[in-house]
Amino acid sequence: MLKNDKIEVRIINHNLNHYRNIGFNVEYGDKIIVDNHQLSSGSHYKVDCICDFCGNIKNMKFQDYYQITDGLKEKYYCKNCVIENKQKKTLMKLYGFDNVSKCKIFKDKKITTNLKNWGVENVFQSEEIKNRNIKTMFDKYGDYYTKTQEYRDKSESTRKKKNSKIFEDEEIDFKKYKRLVNSETYRSTKTLFENWNGLDFYDSENIEDNFKYDPARDGKYPTIDHKLSVFQGFKNKINPKIIGGIDNLCIKLKDPIIHQNINI
Repeated sequence: MLKNDKIEVRIINHNLNHYRNIGFNVEYGDKIIVDNHQLSSGSHYKVDCICDFCGNIKNMKFQDYYQITDGLKEKYYCKNCVIENKQKKTLMKLYGFDNVSKCKIFKDKKITTNLKNWGVENVFQSEEIKNRNIKTMFDKYGDYYTKTQEYRDKSESTRKKKNSKIFEDEEIDFKKYKRLVNSETYRSTKTLFENWNGLDFYDSENIEDNFKYDPARDGKYPTIDHKLSVFQGFKNKINPKIIGGIDNLCIKLKDPIIHQNINI
């Protein structure tokens, strides 16, 4: 879940139509208070996300939170809890219980006795069983599975399906595309700064005076960012003039500081 029910946002070209479409009478530069679920699915606004399992809070882009929760339809779990909860769902779906300790075989007295003899509370904590699993893996693959060609091929196939990286056969074309984007970005830089209001695009923090910092060493120095990344532009075959054009550019901190949401 999200920590804050209400959030203040600034209207920019990127979100103007979204807020008009959901009923807000707004113009460029306006600031409005919205319910957290009214943020656009692609919003870069930083929100505090509370794990629905352990209660830990993580600050992340709303865009990422939206994807993790499958469009706000699922609960949010932090990295530490998500694996455990996925395992429980799988066990419940396949076997009708959410914990291996509820399985009849694990209630067997002999198994329980063996666990006590091994000095562990969980079967997977046993060095004997760990070694047995490793031996089985080496007998089958001759090495750790993650080092095998089979694993590499499956991983590569998955990444290609998700279109989530630049592959060897794309590297030359990507470098050419990136040069064209950078060239267009350079042409737009002067106009971008001339029209800049001094605020960080993503969290509206005033960073106009941050040019006093060392650009090579300090993450507080303002820098240009592409709202839609060069990677996304390349993968979606978008004209590099659009990706490098002024409408797709913004100014932010080089390494953004995590700011707290506004409590309304």
